[in-house]
Amino acid sequence: MNSPCRHIVWITLEDTSPRFRCYGDPVARTPNVDRLAAEGTRYPNAFSTSPVCAPSRCSVITGVHACSIGGHHMRTRQRHPAYEGQTPPYEPVPPAHVKCFPEYLRAAGYYCTNNRKTDYQFFQ
Repeated sequence: MNSPCRHIVWITLEDTSPRFRCYGDPVARTPNVDRLAAEGTRYPNAFSTSPVCAPSRCSVITGVHACSIGGHHMRTRQRHPAYEGQTPPYEPVPPAHVKCFPEYLRAAGYYCTNNRKTDYQFFQ
C-alpha cells in the first residue's frame, strides 16, 4: 500500500539576506521564521545563479542555469526605447526535456499551486 504524500510548503523570499536568528543573527527577532525553520528543512547552501528576480526564478523552478535556456536577460519582451535595434526581442523557451519542479511533484501525486510569483522569464 502506498503511503500518502507528505505536505510540502515551499517558501521563497526575494531581496533578503540571512538576517534571521535561525541563520545565526544574534540581533534579529524573527520568531515565526525561526519556528518554521526549526520544524522544517532549511537549505543554507542554496543560492541563485542570477542577480535579478525573474531569471533567478527561472533557475530555481527548472534546476538549470537561466543562460542555458535563454532566460538570463531580464525582461526580454519588455524593451526600453533606448535599446531598440541593438538586439532583437525574444522569448526564452525551455527545451522539451526541461521540466519545472511542480511538474515532477504533480507526477508524484502532489497538488501544486502558485499564487503569486509566476514570472519565470519564459512563456508558460
